[in-house]
Amino acid sequence: EIFASLAASNASSFYASMLAQIRAIAVKVAELTIAVRYNSAAQRMADAIKNFEGWVPGSRSFRNQNPGNLKFRGQVGATGADAQGFAIFPTYQLGWDALIRQLMLAFTNKSQVYNSNMTIVQFFNVYAPRVDSKDPYAYARYVSGQLGIPPETKLQDL
Repeated sequence: EIFASLAASNASSFYASMLAQIRAIAVKVAELTIAVRYNSAAQRMADAIKNFEGWVPGSRSFRNQNPGNLKFRGQVGATGADAQGFAIFPTYQLGWDALIRQLMLAFTNKSQVYNSNMTIVQFFNVYAPRVDSKDPYAYARYVSGQLGIPPETKLQDL
């Protein structure tokens, strides 16, 4: 009886462990599915942002290896901020990855300031606000034009 009880106990903990591992795998698959779904939209939007920000030699975004001209918020890979508060990255790839990550957080509702229900215009009202001497509507028109969609398109519809 003791051995049967021990075997049953080990079996149930084995199955519980397997179930937990299967759940963890399912979560990862769901995250990857989301990433693949939005990867194309994030890449295209990031390209448009990079172009709008004027990624050319000598520009702030170029000097800081920050194609999205992201303000410094402790992004992964950032080494600090310039005098105007923009993130500095040691490589282009780290700056590009930070921009993609920012967009993915917005697309998947994991951002503290963006969500997938926002329109392109609403997104740029936060991303490039007037208080920073930006024109968010012009930014939204440019990016949406590059994507071939109206500026009133919601992020979730990209």
